[in-house]
Amino acid sequence: MGEPVRITGGDENEGIQAQVTRNGSLCVTDEGWKISDMDITSSGTYKYYGFVDKAGRWYILRETIESPVEYRYYAGTSLYPVGWTARDTLDYDYYYNIF
Repeated sequence: MGEPVRITGGDENEGIQAQVTRNGSLCVTDEGWKISDMDITSSGTYKYYGFVDKAGRWYILRETIESPVEYRYYAGTSLYPVGWTARDTLDYDYYYNIF
C-alpha cells in the first residue's frame, strides 16, 4: 500500500488528493476536496476514504477489496464526523447517482 500523495497546482488551497490503493490503482479527487480520513483495516471487505471540502460538504468512497473491485459513494452536506462514524452502515451508490 502506498502512502497518500498530494499533487498541487495553483495556490496553496488548490490541489488534487490521491491515494495509491493496495493493487496499485490510483484514487484521485479534485474540485477542492481534501482527504480527511482513511480506514483500510476495520473491514475485511471494504476500504473507506473520507473527503471534505471547505464548505463542509463531504463524501465517503467505499472500495471493495476483492474482485470484482468496485467503487461506491455516499455524500453529505454537513456533519461529516457523524457520517464517518456510520460509514459501514450507509447506503452507497454509483458516482453518477450521488453527484
